[in-house]
Amino acid sequence: MREVKLKVNELSDFELGFVVGLIEGEGCVGLQLHSAGGRSKSKHLEIYVSIDNTKKELLEHLQKVLGCGRVYRHMKSSRPDHKEQFCLRVLKQKDQKALLKRILPYLIIKNRVAKLALEYLHLREVTPRGGMRSNRSLREFEIYEEIKLLQ
Repeated sequence: MREVKLKVNELSDFELGFVVGLIEGEGCVGLQLHSAGGRSKSKHLEIYVSIDNTKKELLEHLQKVLGCGRVYRHMKSSRPDHKEQFCLRVLKQKDQKALLKRILPYLIIKNRVAKLALEYLHLREVTPRGGMRSNRSLREFEIYEEIKLLQ
């Protein structure tokens, strides 16, 4: 898979407004709790930044504008009156951080969640893998609970 150049910091004012509007209206910023599965009782958290829409072309265009993310097809609803849904998901933490930092000053509805997501990403950066995580883990789960209340 070829690497795409992140373009978040090169957005024109128009493109920035377009991105912010889509994230405020059709998007989601949050923190998801995952279980390891099997016999393991461990859980881990994962930031998500995504936009859902029935127009795949719109999300593919946005992916090009941002220079990051992947477009997925959601499972089709069994209801005949429902349209097929697609999702653009920003997967890499460095891309999530760059995007959220760029749009944060313009977010209204999702501003607090974006700030918490950025705090979570910062915590992930400052503690190396295998390092002392207890305080970090406690704050990560506090962030998770706060985001749940906001959504």
